[in-house]
Amino acid sequence: MKASPVMWVVCFAVAVAAAPPPPPPPQPCCDLQQLAPCLPPLMDPRLIPTPECCRGLISQQGCFCKIISNPPVDQYITNYIPGIRGIFLCCRVIPCF
Repeated sequence: MKASPVMWVVCFAVAVAAAPPPPPPPQPCCDLQQLAPCLPPLMDPRLIPTPECCRGLISQQGCFCKIISNPPVDQYITNYIPGIRGIFLCCRVIPCF
């Protein structure tokens, strides 16, 4: 039996439909050095975060939120780093704690 072009198209469509989905894209690496400009306002809530701090916080928000999803780390950050809430507020970033 000779395969018709329609049969080849049907076979190709079935093969594509049955193929597993592509793997998710790799997660970006955490670069906590980008949060270095945030250290002064983190330690002294009277200081206003710089634009560099806000850019770093925004770019690393997913990584930062992943780190503080660990309960002991979250408790430490919220209890011992006085400026954390103010930085999130000033940078207009939704806090993840």
